[in-house]
Amino acid sequence: MSSGGKFVDVDTTNRPGILRAKEMSLVSSNVQIETLVTPFKYDANKLFDPFEQHGRLFSFFRHPIDRAVSLFSCLKYAEWEPSYNPAYKDITIEEFAEMELGGENKWMTREFSNQREGELTDEHLEIAIDVCPQIVLVGLLSKRYESMKRFEKYFGWKYKFMPTNKETCRADWLVKGGNKNENKLAVHQPGSPAYKSLSKQYHFDILLFDSIDETLFWEQK
Repeated sequence: MSSGGKFVDVDTTNRPGILRAKEMSLVSSNVQIETLVTPFKYDANKLFDPFEQHGRLFSFFRHPIDRAVSLFSCLKYAEWEPSYNPAYKDITIEEFAEMELGGENKWMTREFSNQREGELTDEHLEIAIDVCPQIVLVGLLSKRYESMKRFEKYFGWKYKFMPTNKETCRADWLVKGGNKNENKLAVHQPGSPAYKSLSKQYHFDILLFDSIDETLFWEQK
């Protein structure tokens, strides 16, 4: 490109894309990759040669109840999103809170205990709490500014390519957030029926998030 940017056509947000990236030797001594975005961290880890390259996982975390409400908003209202599902048009947040949420249910605990299917136990929660500080540099959506400063300092990020645009985008995101749905759902009040139901479904994830929010985020400061 005339502006100096270089791009690789590969999608690491799915397993076939990660396999293709490995076949392309995407992560190699000849290619400078600053960031890979993927929900499949264990698969993506195979892209690295343990003797030549080292990656560091980083992530923004949000409260599981907020995440569940955001998911419901996308399913119900966000017609522009691939996740939109008209079947949820007439479903209330209270009804949604009682539904089996499939892979989203206890997603964080499943991800960090590497138990994507089957029943979760207290042991899986303990594994997730133990693994998380070992492999993740954590950020909190509720503390976007502090988290971005942490990531930028750790990785030495510099805005060299289109710096003005990137600084504007960064500032806008820090103030307003991104991809927000303006539909307000009265579920955030502890004690509401929907909040109670979601808390039961996300019990493990809430405990894991609390360990990140109350301890790990500050220990990594």
